[in-house]
Amino acid sequence: MRTIRCCAAMLLALSACLAQAEEKYTIKPNLKANEAWNMTQTMDMAMNIKINANGQNQAMDQKMTMSMGATMTPLEVKEGVATKSKIKFGDDAKITVVMMGQTQNVPFPLAGKEMTVTKKDDGSVTVDPAGLVDDKTQGTLGNMMESATAFYPTKPVGVGDKWEVPGDKLAKMFQMEAGAKGSVECTLAAIKEVGGKKVADVTLSGKAAGKMQGVLDVTLDLSGPMSIDLESGQVLSQDIKANMTLKGDQPAGNGQVINMDGTGVVNVKQTMTPAK
Repeated sequence: MRTIRCCAAMLLALSACLAQAEEKYTIKPNLKANEAWNMTQTMDMAMNIKINANGQNQAMDQKMTMSMGATMTPLEVKEGVATKSKIKFGDDAKITVVMMGQTQNVPFPLAGKEMTVTKKDDGSVTVDPAGLVDDKTQGTLGNMMESATAFYPTKPVGVGDKWEVPGDKLAKMFQMEAGAKGSVECTLAAIKEVGGKKVADVTLSGKAAGKMQGVLDVTLDLSGPMSIDLESGQVLSQDIKANMTLKGDQPAGNGQVINMDGTGVVNVKQTMTPAK
């Protein structure tokens, strides 16, 4: 009898696993207006760069750590994506740079600042109060509001299903210029219960290649896990690692050109939790 009960339990467990594998889940943005989220993010980057300027070669090692927190409150939402948000950055946001063994603390330009960011249908971005940030930062803030949408599948998926993130969305995500190529493959690894809510565990891997700053050819080899809340579509956590190569010629004034060739690793960790 004990053997029969054991076999029956195993069959039930197997049946439950098969049922989950066959079930399809819709993963899409479903934010609600005025429901705020707290974000924490850290980015660690280590680069080894070889520089050639006027025939002189120099090796440069650089490490950078950026950490910040922010509260993001969608004020207007369209098809589950925030089109207008209030963003309040924490006072303790900071950047630390170590170059050639020398440590420097760089002020985080948005620390302690609060703003309202609006992304229009034509893709343009406005920030209120006006003049608070430069054009590049303004675009970055606009991308913050929709960056996670790149990872959503276009149709319901089951455990084990795969889908791709196209190159044009990768370009926005990593602040590459238009024309970036490559793709990242996402896999729905599991569905689990967290605090009474269903959460999708997704793994990703792939490559992206394009230009940054107009002159640098950059390649990223990406991988990592993320968790997505099925109710809100919010990316609750992600831990993305990217092996990077870069190459290009950087104008240095007076007709001089600096040739750069480097490799490095970038690791981005982010969490989102409902604000209380």
